Amino acid sequence: MKSIVQELEYFNQYLKDFFTHKKNVPKAAHFVLQCRGKQIRPKLLLLAANILGKVDKKTYRAAALVEILHTATLVHDDIIDNASYRRNQPSVHIAFNTKVAVLLGDYLFAQCLQIATVHQDYDLLTSLSSVVELMSQTEILQLDQKKWYSIHQEQYLDLIYHKTAALFAATLAMGAMTVQASSKEIAYMSQIGKNIGMAFQMQDDILDIKAISKDKSTGIDLTNKKMTLPFIHMLKQATPQEKSSIISLMEDNNTCNPQKLIQWLDQYKSVAYTQKMIQEYQKKSLILLQKYTPSVYIQDLMHIIEEIHP
Repeated sequence: MKSIVQELEYFNQYLKDFFTHKKNVPKAAHFVLQCRGKQIRPKLLLLAANILGKVDKKTYRAAALVEILHTATLVHDDIIDNASYRRNQPSVHIAFNTKVAVLLGDYLFAQCLQIATVHQDYDLLTSLSSVVELMSQTEILQLDQKKWYSIHQEQYLDLIYHKTAALFAATLAMGAMTVQASSKEIAYMSQIGKNIGMAFQMQDDILDIKAISKDKSTGIDLTNKKMTLPFIHMLKQATPQEKSSIISLMEDNNTCNPQKLIQWLDQYKSVAYTQKMIQEYQKKSLILLQKYTPSVYIQDLMHIIEEIHP
């Protein structure tokens, strides 16, 4: 990201200073903030802002809001999914304990509220609160889903929009908000973000399957009965007898044979189908970007989009 190297440095310093100057920051907060990933969301926000205007302090606050919120959701997701590792490090509930992890997620949510309200960034807060509502509702609905195997593709697309793509949409929209872009431009950036988020989630679907294939284990999604696009496609293509066998196999984690599922996925080219869907969402994003005058910021945003592949 050559176009935003300095902005990223300033953003990281802002985030570091924010927590350094606070009293009684939990050890778990320092732990999780040191294990942050590729910072895709802050990068997207900074690029969107640069495409439409001039980055200022509000832009960095928005990037911090998005990154802290995303980190909080990951802490809670790892508890729900019983995931032991995150980015090759023990998850917070493993490194500390579940009570600490729950409270840490709450603490991080509180920091988002504080940043936004202290600076009266109510437009950013409104955007984020809508996303949190969608994400929470979707997680609860997933937990309540009895016949997990009955989810069809349209339901799945709605689910991943609420769970993942909505935050991507808000991220680019918030970048636009911080440079006083028009409501039309904000909505336009939101659409680009939505398409990027949909592609990112499908990429994660495939990565979970690749983890099964690589280490012969049962993936996180499969263990938690979370239907992803490759499995939805496989069940749709399977014969009634095969479908019954697949569901029986997936129902019991103790007797599940992941490699048998991989064979069925290969037979019906379900991973290839998902890859094609990823490419469709990438194409939608790239077409939307064509309205803007070419620049280093557009180039870097296109690079992020094109790099979405499992």
